[in-house]
Amino acid sequence: MHVRRSIGIGVLLAFVLGLVAAVTGGAAASISRSAMAARTDASEPILFIGMTGVGTSDIDFSDPVIAEHLARAGFANALVRSVSPVTCPNEGWMSLVAPGDVMDQAGRDEVSELTDRCPSFGVTPMESGNSLVTGASAAPVDEFSQMTETVRWPGESPFSEDALGIGDGAAIALADESGRASNWMPFSRESLGQAMQQAPGDVVVDIGSVRSKPSNTFLRTHQYERTNARLADVLEANAASGVNRRIVIASVGASWNIGELQFFATTGLSDGVAMDGPGVITSRFTRAEGFITAADIRTILSGTGTGLSLLPKDSTQDAVSFLLVEENHATFSRIATSFWYQIFNTFAVIGIVAAVVLFLLKPGRHPSTWTAPKALWRALTYWNRFVFAFSPAAF
Repeated sequence: MHVRRSIGIGVLLAFVLGLVAAVTGGAAASISRSAMAARTDASEPILFIGMTGVGTSDIDFSDPVIAEHLARAGFANALVRSVSPVTCPNEGWMSLVAPGDVMDQAGRDEVSELTDRCPSFGVTPMESGNSLVTGASAAPVDEFSQMTETVRWPGESPFSEDALGIGDGAAIALADESGRASNWMPFSRESLGQAMQQAPGDVVVDIGSVRSKPSNTFLRTHQYERTNARLADVLEANAASGVNRRIVIASVGASWNIGELQFFATTGLSDGVAMDGPGVITSRFTRAEGFITAADIRTILSGTGTGLSLLPKDSTQDAVSFLLVEENHATFSRIATSFWYQIFNTFAVIGIVAAVVLFLLKPGRHPSTWTAPKALWRALTYWNRFVFAFSPAAF
């Protein structure tokens, strides 16, 4: 009787959970489609500036160009991971378009023996094209089908159909299902100004990656300087173009084989709504001030801003300082957590082994009674309390 009742309850529970999943999944898909449609018809174009391996502390706010153009921006630390704790550069660019689990499994398998376990990628521009932008043409992403073998690549994009891509990563974000970006050009400081003026819709720019061992400070310093210089160049070219674009800046991937928070900034959470001043972005999904996810970035690109709000700050410096505290805390937690759990697991194993040994040394006459001295059990109880109080989750 109890078995039948358990089976019946299990079947009912599975049915209810399946029904809830179907309803919420359909609602999410509907929201995604409506958000995409809203973005397609939007009158305000986007300037998306992407990079990888750059945290809030790596942005040079002392640069007058960066400081000026982000004076009224909202800022956040972004967790851009998907199915893997580490997001490779090409996976980060894919995640701007593709929801769900995004991983270049085939590419990772090919470089699994290398120190840098992230695959490289490239773009092969076609010789000619009908682009309205001088120097731009159609360009397929190399080995795109292999890269997206385990990725559900959508038929729609958060960017406009006539969007201009500049730099390798931008080609991935603008690629259709065959891996072809219809309006693309390599990054060139000299051609930025003209490209910004001629671009009829959105502009997506890849300003490069910071990708090297943390111990290689010389190379990293050079990469950070290059990234900040390119960021300033793009912002300045956009301002001089005369086109009013909503600016979205995001670091979409990690700098090495460790999980890191990435930099994010925008001048508007939704289409046509500019920010009055600087602040920290809050997401209802993370329920934390200054902390967003890759899904939130897609929401901002879609132009809806659903579930996102701005916590105003007195200045850009106040907003950035707020994020730096979070970034430092995350870094130190990542460093300490591994060692902390090693200690915790060691103490827990000692407690378990002690309990087993204590029972085997002097078991009771009946299975339900243990006749070992109460003092020993009391001591073991105190030990286990100490172990679980020692857990990092208790702090």
